[in-house]
Amino acid sequence: YQFYYTEQKDKMIKIYTLGRLRIFQNNVEITDSKWRTKKAKHLLAYLAHQGEPVSKEKIIDNIWPNFEGEEVGALFHTTIYRLRQALNHNPSCKIISYEGGSYQLVPGHYETDKKEFENYLLAASSEELNQEETMIYLEKAVDLYRGDYLEDLDYHWFLPYQERLRHLYVSTRIKLGRYYMEKNDYAKAVTHLLSLVGISYLSEEIHSLLMKAYAGLGDIMAVRKQFQNMTTVFQEELGLSPSPDIVDLYYKLVGKTVH
Repeated sequence: YQFYYTEQKDKMIKIYTLGRLRIFQNNVEITDSKWRTKKAKHLLAYLAHQGEPVSKEKIIDNIWPNFEGEEVGALFHTTIYRLRQALNHNPSCKIISYEGGSYQLVPGHYETDKKEFENYLLAASSEELNQEETMIYLEKAVDLYRGDYLEDLDYHWFLPYQERLRHLYVSTRIKLGRYYMEKNDYAKAVTHLLSLVGISYLSEEIHSLLMKAYAGLGDIMAVRKQFQNMTTVFQEELGLSPSPDIVDLYYKLVGKTVH
């Protein structure tokens, strides 16, 4: 895995949240056995997600929503201890701060791929870049997205963020697909668009762009297969047929490709 800010590459903790949660310390993954419990690992992801001081009460509400009383207090302090044990091989390193009743990951001691993903998209939005430079940043952003945000965790608190990041990823891939189609690089367009079919399989926009890209490659069989797959999915999931516009597009592409 590669982070964008090379001057920060030696930070001690690297937290990969796009896809399965993975934690690295000094470029070595911290295995599940070192965490002792999954909650310790999840707590680290939660504190990284917040990026600011969080009260004990809020942490408990989000990490142990179905617990209350003295039992959850004991669980909380045990989990904090195990989290520190998993990270603090160097006793002088205090990555978790406690002040005024709140806990926080100390800024400057960790980095996340979520933040990196967002930074690339922010960089790509600069009006000072030409189109090619913008696309380079967008390519770097989608390369970081290995799956939904914290996809192997089961909490309510991150779901809105998961949906937002997925939307950013899909829209970025579509933008890249359209860009390569404009450049007549249909193979690259197919690569970007095809990666979205499993995520947004009910999007007529993605299916139509894919059919256009296949037609650009002169692959009549792929155009037919994409249309057939879309028709099947729409019927099974929605009980509907594709819109008249996309049906017309299909016949236009098939006719154009044949000639």
